[in-house]
Amino acid sequence: MMRKAAILLLFFLIAAAAEAEPYAIAVVKSGSLPIYDEAVTGIRQAVEAKGIQADFSDYDLEESIAEQVIAGLRRQKPNLILTVGYFATRDVAASIQDIPIVFSMVLNPVSTGLLPDLETSGRNMTGVTLNILTNERLSAFRSVVLNLKKVGVLYSPAESGPMVERTKKSAAQIGTTVVPIAVEASKDVLDKVEKLNQLDGLLMISDSVVYTSRTREYILAYTTARRIPTMTISERYLQEGALVALLLDYPDLYLQTAEKMDEVLRGGDPATLKIARPRKTILALNLKTAETMGIKIPADVMKQAGVVYK
Repeated sequence: MMRKAAILLLFFLIAAAAEAEPYAIAVVKSGSLPIYDEAVTGIRQAVEAKGIQADFSDYDLEESIAEQVIAGLRRQKPNLILTVGYFATRDVAASIQDIPIVFSMVLNPVSTGLLPDLETSGRNMTGVTLNILTNERLSAFRSVVLNLKKVGVLYSPAESGPMVERTKKSAAQIGTTVVPIAVEASKDVLDKVEKLNQLDGLLMISDSVVYTSRTREYILAYTTARRIPTMTISERYLQEGALVALLLDYPDLYLQTAEKMDEVLRGGDPATLKIARPRKTILALNLKTAETMGIKIPADVMKQAGVVYK
């Protein structure tokens, strides 16, 4: 009887030890930028806060070529790979099909070819995008600019064509007309921006052809001088003269990523897990620009603002 009890005790001790064994998680960064370093730290803290036992190993595409990183991952065979940034996600997803991947800090994964859509991946990958819903941005814009009906979007057809078409359809659902203004090359921006004069505002998007350091400065100066309100995607652009922005709540993004990792580690299939979007945003306003344009921001909107520049 005692022998049987001892065997059972040993069995439970072995089982408990197996359960306590930490997960092996490989972290692949696109480079050594502060925003990626902060993301890795924040996600690790969120993982620990959820009580997930994990041993992390780090790979950096800035310090090693992609082939070396992929070879290291194949040797290690971690339980999960966390990719941080577009390039890390692209390179790992292209070469690793038998290890679950959770991506973070990735903007526009559909237009960049990482995903077929923003629902599920259909493969060994899931994650959290940086994409804020178009209608959420437009609703915030309309709460600040009450007579907003027609909004221009400067874009490169080659880079952002499909995304702008989706934006146009989404905007129509909430009664806003998006007017696409195609820009074939950065040098064309100076002429194309004049088309905004017939519209109620500008919705800025992430487009490297349209928004260079030089053209961005010109666009913001032009729209401010002509009192054309601008909704931006960046706090930096807001400081430079845009009127309103919806900013990302990064600590919550890190928590969302940890939650997605937890789902996968518990047995969830990355191929069918829904791609997550930011669930929290921060309304940001530039009151100096509002004053210059003669825009009086409603008191209830001012109360909602988490970031205000005066």
